[in-house]
Amino acid sequence: MCLASKMMSTKKWTPNPIHLFHCFNWFLKFASTSDKLLIFIGAFGATLGGISWPVMTILFGDIVDVFVNYEYAYSHGFNNSDITFDDFMNKTYLLSGSLLVIAVLFFVTNFLLIMCFTRAAHNQIHTIRVKYFTSVLKQEISWFDSRPSGDFASRVTADLKRVEDGIGEKLGFAFYHTSASVTNIIIAFIYGWKLTLVVLAMAPLLGTATAIMTKVQATFARKETESYASAGNVAEEVISAIRTVYSFGGESKEIDRYVTNLKPAMKSGIRRNFLTGLGTGLMWLCLYCGFGLGIWYGVKLIILSEQNNDDLYTIGKMVIVFWCVTGCGWNLGYIAPHLEAIQIARGTARSVFDIIERQPLIDISSQKGEKIKNNFETNIEFKGIHFNYPLRPEVKILNDFNLRIKSGETVALVGPSGCGKSTIIQLIQRFYDTNSGDVLIDGKRIKDLNVEWLRQQIGVVGQEPVLFDTSIAENIRLGSKEKTISKEDIERACIEANCHEFIDKLPEKYETYVGDKGAQLSGGQKQRIAIARALISKPKILLLDEATSALDLQSEHLVQSALDRASKGRTTIIVAHRLSTIINSDRIIFIENGKVLESGTHADLMTSKGAYYRLVNTQKSEPKDEKYDNQLETNLLKRSTTVDSDPNSLYGKEVTQEVPKEEEILKEFSQMRLLRLLWIDKIYIVIGLLCSTLFGLNVPAYAFIFGSLVDVFATNQDHDVLYNESVIYAIYFVALGAGIAVTSITQISSFGIASERLTMRLRKQAFSSILRQEIGWFDQQENSTGSLCSRLSSDAANIQGASGSRMSVISQAVSTFLASCIFGFVFNWKLSLLTLAFMPFIIFSVMLSMRIVSKLSTTDKEATEQASKIAIEAISGIRTVVSLNQEKYFLQKYTQVLDDKIGLAKRRCIWNGLALGVAEAMPMFSYSAAFLYGGILASRGEIKSGDFFKIIETMIYGAMVIGQSVIFTSDYQKAKISAQNMFRLIDRQPLNQTNNNITPKEKPNECLGELSFRGIHFFYPNRREVSVLNGLSFKARKGETVALVGSSGCGKSTSIQLLERFYECAQGKIVNKLTLLDGNDIRNLDTQWLRSQMALVSQEPILFSYNIRDNIAYGDNSRFVAMDEVVEAASKANIHEFIKDLPHGFCLSPNRYIIHKLKGTQLSGGQKQRIAIARALVRDPKILLLDEATSALDSNSEKLVQKALDEASKGRTCIVIAHRLTTIQNADRIIVMQKGVSIEEGRHHELLENRGAYHQLYSVQTE
Repeated sequence: MCLASKMMSTKKWTPNPIHLFHCFNWFLKFASTSDKLLIFIGAFGATLGGISWPVMTILFGDIVDVFVNYEYAYSHGFNNSDITFDDFMNKTYLLSGSLLVIAVLFFVTNFLLIMCFTRAAHNQIHTIRVKYFTSVLKQEISWFDSRPSGDFASRVTADLKRVEDGIGEKLGFAFYHTSASVTNIIIAFIYGWKLTLVVLAMAPLLGTATAIMTKVQATFARKETESYASAGNVAEEVISAIRTVYSFGGESKEIDRYVTNLKPAMKSGIRRNFLTGLGTGLMWLCLYCGFGLGIWYGVKLIILSEQNNDDLYTIGKMVIVFWCVTGCGWNLGYIAPHLEAIQIARGTARSVFDIIERQPLIDISSQKGEKIKNNFETNIEFKGIHFNYPLRPEVKILNDFNLRIKSGETVALVGPSGCGKSTIIQLIQRFYDTNSGDVLIDGKRIKDLNVEWLRQQIGVVGQEPVLFDTSIAENIRLGSKEKTISKEDIERACIEANCHEFIDKLPEKYETYVGDKGAQLSGGQKQRIAIARALISKPKILLLDEATSALDLQSEHLVQSALDRASKGRTTIIVAHRLSTIINSDRIIFIENGKVLESGTHADLMTSKGAYYRLVNTQKSEPKDEKYDNQLETNLLKRSTTVDSDPNSLYGKEVTQEVPKEEEILKEFSQMRLLRLLWIDKIYIVIGLLCSTLFGLNVPAYAFIFGSLVDVFATNQDHDVLYNESVIYAIYFVALGAGIAVTSITQISSFGIASERLTMRLRKQAFSSILRQEIGWFDQQENSTGSLCSRLSSDAANIQGASGSRMSVISQAVSTFLASCIFGFVFNWKLSLLTLAFMPFIIFSVMLSMRIVSKLSTTDKEATEQASKIAIEAISGIRTVVSLNQEKYFLQKYTQVLDDKIGLAKRRCIWNGLALGVAEAMPMFSYSAAFLYGGILASRGEIKSGDFFKIIETMIYGAMVIGQSVIFTSDYQKAKISAQNMFRLIDRQPLNQTNNNITPKEKPNECLGELSFRGIHFFYPNRREVSVLNGLSFKARKGETVALVGSSGCGKSTSIQLLERFYECAQGKIVNKLTLLDGNDIRNLDTQWLRSQMALVSQEPILFSYNIRDNIAYGDNSRFVAMDEVVEAASKANIHEFIKDLPHGFCLSPNRYIIHKLKGTQLSGGQKQRIAIARALVRDPKILLLDEATSALDSNSEKLVQKALDEASKGRTCIVIAHRLTTIQNADRIIVMQKGVSIEEGRHHELLENRGAYHQLYSVQTE
C-alpha cells in the first residue's frame, strides 16, 4: 500500500496527554525509527565533537605552564630550573599529536552531525507535509469555511521551511554547543571550582533573563507566522481572481492589502531580533564581568598557592578555567542563532501540528459506519430538519424541513435564491450535520452510514463546475470509483454530455490539459465535462445543482435529454432556475423560508395557481408570433443532433516552459543589487556593519589582554606586581564586556530591522510584479495560483533566513579573520603564515558545500512548489474533491511529487556532510601544526610565550568564529538562489505591455462608449495553432445594447476579454485588425483608463475577503464609495433586502459573517451574483459587460434584476452574453456567432424572420 493510502486509512490520531510543546522532544513527534536512529547518531557525533574542544583545553593549559616556565628559565639561563629543552619539546609534540587526533575526530563528528540531522529533517518534513495534507483533506467542510485556501501555501512553504531549519543541522549544532558548554563548565569546576564560581557569579541572572526572552521570542515567532499566513491568503485570493482584480482596477488596493498583512509580521520579526540581540549582549556582559572578577580573584589564588606551595592554582590551571569558561561563553553565544531557529520552528510548528492532530467532526477516512450492501433502494427522507451554517448561527436556512423522495424518483427543488435548495444537496452528501432532525436513506440516518461509502453512491454536478489542472480524460476519470476506466467509457460519457465533438477536434484530444481550475475552457465546456464526469460513475443518487446553467440552448437541450436518460432508474434531485429543465420531473418541490411550500407535478402546481404558477409566469418569454409555431416542430427535426461547438476557447495545454538551472540562476545573481536594496535602510546597515566589525574585534582584544597577563607571569614573579596588574586587566575585561554588549544588541537589532524590511520590500515588489503580468502568463502551468503563492512564501523565507542574526555572524567572521591575520603578523609573521596556509582548504570545502546546498535547495524548492500547487488546487476545490470522493487521488499525487525528489536530497546530504566536516576540522589541523611550530620557535627564543598565546588564542577563536560562519553558508546560498528568483519575477515585463503602462498612453477626457470590432483574428498565446476569432466584425453605438449569442466556445467571452485587454489582439494572424473605442484603437489607450470605463459581471462571480459593503464598493477603486451609493447599487441588484436582514447588515462583524471566511461558499449562487451585479452598478460605467450576469438567479430575482439592468443600461453601451433569450429580446442588436465570426446580426424579430441560426436557438427555448 502506498504512503498516501496508508495515511488516509490510518486510525484517528490520539494526541499525547502531555502537550508536545511542553516537552523537549517535540521535534521527534513525527520521526520514524530510522529517523530517531539518525538523530541519535547525529546527537552522539555532535556531543563527541563538543567534548573534543574542552579536552584540547586541558592539554593547552598544561602547555601554558610549560611555556611560561620554559621562557622564565630560558631568560635566566636555566639556573635552578626543573624544565629542560627535551621536556619542553616532548610536551609540545604530545599536544600537537593530540590535536591531530582531535582534528580527525572533529571531521568524523561534524560529518555525522550534518549528514544525520539534515537527512532526518528531510524525512520528517516529508512526513509532516504528507500528514498535514492528509489531515486537511479529512476535515469537514465547515472547517474549510473558516479557513482560506491561501493559508495552506504559507504553511507548507514558509512555515515548514522554518520547522525544517529548527529540526535539521541547527538542532545538531545546538547539541554540539550544549555539550561543549556543559563539558567546559565541568572541566572548569574540576580544575578550579572556587575560581569558576566567581567567574560564573552572573550566571543566575543570565539564565533567568534568557528563559524569559526565549518564551517571548517564541510568541513573536508565532505571531509572525500567523501574519505571513494572512498575507499568503490575500495573495492566493487575488491571484486566483486575477481577471476580476484587473477588470475593476483593484491592483493598487490589493497590493496595499497584501502589505498591510505583512506589516504585523515585520514588526514581530523586528521585536524578535531585538530580543535575540538583548539576550546575546546580556550574556557577553555577564561573561566578561565574570572574567574581570575571575582574573582579580584568580591571581589572588595563584599567589596564595605559591605561598602555600600546594600548586592548587597555577597560571596553566587559570588558563584552563578561563578557556573553559570562555569556551562555554562562546558556545552559548553561537548557540543563539540556532536556538532562535529552533524557537521559531517550535512556535511555527504548533499551528501545523494542531491541524495534524485535529479530529474532524465528519471523518471521510473513518471505517466506522454502516455500508448498505443489500437492497439499497435510495429512498431519501428529510425529517424535521433545522439547520444553519456554523459561521452564521443567526441565519436560519432550513426550518422544520420535511420531505420524502422515493427510490428512482426525479424531484426538482425550486424557489427563490437563498431558500435552502443547494443546502439540501450538501446535507445529502453530509458536508454538514443538521442542528436537529435527520436525513434518512432507506430509513437509516446518514450519520450512521460510512461517509466514504455514502459519497461513492452519489454523482454531483454543481452550479460552478470545478475542473482540475490535468487532462480532460483524467478529469472525467475522477468521477468514477473504479480503478480502471477505459477510453471507450470516457468517450461514451462525453457523447452523452455533448462534449465529445469539441474534444475530438482538439490536437491533443482527450489528453489536452484544461488549465488551472479549468480556466482555459468556456463555461459551457466546463459544465459539459463536469456532467460527463458525473455520468461515468453511474451513481445510485444523482444531484444536479443548476447543472445546465452555463450551457447554450442547443447544448442544454441535448444534455438535458442525456440527464433525463441518466435519471431513469436512479433517485435524482434537481436544483434549477430554468423551469423548462424540470417540467418532466416526477415531483416539483417549491421551497420558501426553509420549508416546503408546495409539492406536486408541473401540471398539478400550474392548476393550483400558487407560488410555482407565479414563478412560471415570470419566466415566460414574450408572446410568440403564431406564424412561427407551425414550423417549430419541423425546425427542431431539421436541427442536427450534434452541436457545432468550437474548441477554440480551450487554448491551454501542458506548457513546458524551460526552467532555468541553478547554475544559470547563480550566474545571473547580482550581489550589488541585493546590497542596493539593503542600502535603502543604510542607517541600519551602516550601524549594523560598524557594530559587527567592532564585535569581531573582541577576539583579538581578548587574546591581547590575556596574552599580556601571561607575559606578566612569564617575566615577573613579584606578588605585589602580579596583584596590581591583575586589577588593571580585570578592569579591561569589564570594559570589553560592556562594549561587546552594546555592539551585540545594536548589530543584531539593526540587521534584524534591515532584513525584515528587505523581505517585506521584496515580497511587495514580487507581488506587484505578479499583478502587472498579462493574463496569458497566468495561464501557464508553472504560474498557477499554488506555484506563485509557494514562490512568494518560500523565496522570501529563504532570504529572511540568511539575514538578521546570520548576517551579523558572517560580518563578525570577516572582521575577526582580518583582525586576527593583522594581529598575528604583527607579533610573529612566521607562525601566522603557517596557520594561513590551511585557509585554501577551508575555502574550498566551504565552496563545495555551498554548491551542494544550492542544488539541494533547488530540488527542494521545485518539489515544494509542485506539491503546493496540487494541494492548493485540491483545497480551493474541496467541495468537488469531497463529492467525487477523490481525497486519496490528490494525496497520492501530492506524495508522489515529494517522493520523487527526496531520494536525491538524501544523497546530497552525505556530500554536504563531508564538505562541511572538512571545513570544520581544517582549523584543528592548523592548530596542530601551529603548536608544533610555535614550540620550535619558542625553544629557539624566536617568540615570547605571551606573543605565542596572543597569536594562538586569536587564531583559535578566530577560526572558531569562521567555522561557525561556515555553518550559515548554506543559508546564504539558499538566499542567493531565492533572491535571484525574486529578481527574475520582479524584472519580468508583460509581453503585450497592457498592464505596465510604461509608455504613456492616451486618456481621453470623455468616453462615449462607441465600440467597433474590425476583422478581429485572435488565438490564445498558449495555443497558437487554434484560431478563436476569425475576422469578427460588429459595432455597438453609443447607448446601444448589443447581445452576443451562439454555442459554447464560439468566442463570445473571448470578445469581452479582448475589450478588457486581458489579451493583446495584435498577436493574431492578420495585422490590419482593430478594436476601436470612440474611434480610438484601444491599443493606444491607457489600460487602466480603458478598464475604468467598463464594468464586468461574469458568469462565475468572485467575491473577496471584505465585508459585503466593501465587496460592492470594490466596483470603483479610484475613489471612496459612500454608503448611500452602496445601498442604492444593492437595491438595484435586488440584494438589499437580503443584506439588511443579516445580523450585521452591510458592515458585518469580522468574527461572525465575513466573506473573507466564507469566500462566498455559504451564499447561494444567486446571492453572490447579485452582489457582483451591485459591484458593477456602483461604478456607473460607460460600458456594461454582462457575461451571463443573471444565469444563477431564480426566475423572480432574474426578472427584478433584469429590470434593474435594463434601467442601468440606459445611456450606456451594453455588451450582453446570454443563453436565456428572455434577457436579450429587447437588445438593440443581436450578434449570432459561430466559429469566431458573426453569421447573423439584427433585432429579435428580424432574426426570427430570417429563419436562420437565431431562429433555431429560439425554437429550442420555446420548445
